[in-house]
Amino acid sequence: LIGCFIVGVSIYARTEKGFQDGFASLAYDPVMILLVVGVVIFILGFSGCVGALRENICLLRFFGIFLGLILLAEGTVAVLIFVYQSQVQAFVAGQLRGAIKKYRDDADLQNLIDFVQRQFRCCGVTGYKDWNENIYFNCSQSNPSREACGVPFSCCRNSTINTQCGYDVGGPAASSSAVDRIYTTGCVISVVAFLQDNLYVVAGVAIGIGVTQLLAIMCSFRLINDIQRQMNK
Repeated sequence: LIGCFIVGVSIYARTEKGFQDGFASLAYDPVMILLVVGVVIFILGFSGCVGALRENICLLRFFGIFLGLILLAEGTVAVLIFVYQSQVQAFVAGQLRGAIKKYRDDADLQNLIDFVQRQFRCCGVTGYKDWNENIYFNCSQSNPSREACGVPFSCCRNSTINTQCGYDVGGPAASSSAVDRIYTTGCVISVVAFLQDNLYVVAGVAIGIGVTQLLAIMCSFRLINDIQRQMNK
């Protein structure tokens, strides 16, 4: 049911946004990421529940193998992130810079970036000057945008939302230094610091999810063995 709900919401959101951009920006589209997650949850839930209720060995075996592959992929990703931390950070930074360029092109992506910047009290990828890569915030004389030389409001230190608080923060007309008005630390640095400060909590959650998946796999194959024994009697 959760999977169906997520899929339905994702399809509705994607339909509301329209398909004028085709599939060129799927990597930066939170709706499509949510849709993929919903489809995976639905497939797992359907095969597991129906397989157990109908005692269908094929569905139960599919559930166990599919969940095992997901668990293996999660473990592989975790090991790669641990071993290649600098390369992973560089890759994530590159993806985030691409997202910054599309900030005004996708409302969902814009809301996601604003949420991250406000939640982690950061601005840009490695610093607030990364917003210079966005055509609306680019600090060049040829940029006619009112937001030129500025940053999104989610970078501002003010607790009260003011959509114009980031205007001209990087330009010569700035009334005060950037550090007094906005967060200047990049989001990659802030997120890494958050994970390091809460390492035990993050590790505990990851281990809990992995153990739960492993127990589900073991239960599915145990049920398969019980069904086969009943059929052989």
